[in-house]
Amino acid sequence: MTKEETQQLKGIAILMMVWLHLFGTNLEILDGCEKYIYLWNGDPLIYVMRKFARMCVVFYTFLGGYGLCKVWQRDNCQLSTFNSP
Repeated sequence: MTKEETQQLKGIAILMMVWLHLFGTNLEILDGCEKYIYLWNGDPLIYVMRKFARMCVVFYTFLGGYGLCKVWQRDNCQLSTFNSP
């Protein structure tokens, strides 16, 4: 993955976090939204999106670690350099 692609995926993770904060706990908003879009199994779309958005922190952390690993490989850093006195 390129740096631009990981930045785009991090942006998606941030949007997931915004979705979770908007619709994760406020049940009054959920009561107004759940009437409109249902999936094939009868669950409201907003509930399914809320479950999916819970992974935002894990997703963002994974992408950050991936970027750090790539920078580490690019700069030829090794773990032994951090253990030496």
